Amino acid sequence: MGRDFPDEHVGFLRDRGIDVSGLEVVDGETFSWSGYYDFDLNTAHSRETRLNVFEEFKPRLTDAHSEADYVFLANMIPTFSESARPGDRAALTVLDTMNYWIENKRDSLIDTSVGSTSCS
Repeated sequence: MGRDFPDEHVGFLRDRGIDVSGLEVVDGETFSWSGYYDFDLNTAHSRETRLNVFEEFKPRLTDAHSEADYVFLANMIPTFSESARPGDRAALTVLDTMNYWIENKRDSLIDTSVGSTSCS
């Protein structure tokens, strides 16, 4: 995340037992997205996507993260998701994405999810 991200939000997560040990803070602005959903909640309408520090983000897993049984790879550049996967050790690995990656990085998104089971 960028240095603009409020410390109290990280504290909120930490205070609830969420592991933030792998969180990286770098110079620049945090990723932001604005959009809306209509009646069909399966379709997001993007107004603006600002990648900011996320554009150069390279995930690095700690040893503890590499040994996790359950992994949630949240919205990130698809090729970066692949490098964050802990291999075959995890019982379940879930990859999330958004229309920005589907529209702009579709081939790498498909390559990243090959061999995975997809749920809708």
